[in-house]
Amino acid sequence: MVGAGEAPLWGRGVVGGAGAGALCAVVLALRRLIPGGLGEPPPLPKSLACDPSSIRAALAWLMSTPARAITWVLGLVMFLVLVRRVVRFEWIAAIIVSLFFTASTLGTPPLYVTVPVYAITTGLLVVVAIRFGLLAALVCHTCSQWLATYLMTPDPSAWYCYPGAIAIGLFLSLALW
Repeated sequence: MVGAGEAPLWGRGVVGGAGAGALCAVVLALRRLIPGGLGEPPPLPKSLACDPSSIRAALAWLMSTPARAITWVLGLVMFLVLVRRVVRFEWIAAIIVSLFFTASTLGTPPLYVTVPVYAITTGLLVVVAIRFGLLAALVCHTCSQWLATYLMTPDPSAWYCYPGAIAIGLFLSLALW
């Protein structure tokens, strides 16, 4: 049971993480907009793990995102703790961890867009983990993935609109809660 003094901290983590996740999703959207503005084709979207026209499959796909976020964020925090023990300065450890986790995107074209975008979003996730804690980082990564990956179109007549609509509904319900 959460005590009276712990509830504001818990709420702060959820709201701060959701806000940072929305900011990360906006930055990730730049990855699709910048190449198009320069006359190049935008990067290919992530492949769909299931048929997005099925509400049941879309819900299962959306609910698997927090499980993947737990793995990613716990790995990030563990690596942050280990690097912090070696370098003794928190800001240097944050930069090293951000660069290390950004290096996982080096094979994704176009590099001049992908690397800075993922460096910013990973750096923001590290700052959220340091400043607000593990819960906020988990909420940040989950909301970022929901909005950046599943929001494909605002057109309700498109057959692939429903995963994005469900993601927005979950995000708004989290914010209202």
